[in-house]
Amino acid sequence: MFRNTLVKSLLGILAVSALTFNTGCFTSLAGPAQSGSEFEPVASKVVLGDLNLDGAIDAQDIQLFDWVVACDVVSDSQLTQADADAITAAYGQTGTGLREDTNRDGAVTISDLVLWAAVLEISERADVDGNGTWNRADRNKIMHNISES
Repeated sequence: MFRNTLVKSLLGILAVSALTFNTGCFTSLAGPAQSGSEFEPVASKVVLGDLNLDGAIDAQDIQLFDWVVACDVVSDSQLTQADADAITAAYGQTGTGLREDTNRDGAVTISDLVLWAAVLEISERADVDGNGTWNRADRNKIMHNISES
């Protein structure tokens, strides 16, 4: 009980804070880079499939899409508290093929909750075709947009 409460509290802190996640796909969920006291927009318009909002549709966006799908551990095409609860319930398990092992390192740890929190905002942009679900069609649209750019 204490472990679940502790993990949920940590998850809340991570989700609210400006999380820096050094993966090469994004460096901060706090928003666009700052220069002095003004915000500088990364792109003048939102491009469907540009999940990290860097102005380019590339392999990093595909990786982010794959992470969003991996973090949807209850398979409902949404990242919700149910996913975080499932990860928390599986905390400490090891092995291959564990759905709750979102980063696929063979163990369900706090890192899996950190990844879930990191891609939470990005998940809103993962439904590229706007039909309300994430699926192969969305990934294909991102791939198509890479080849068009």
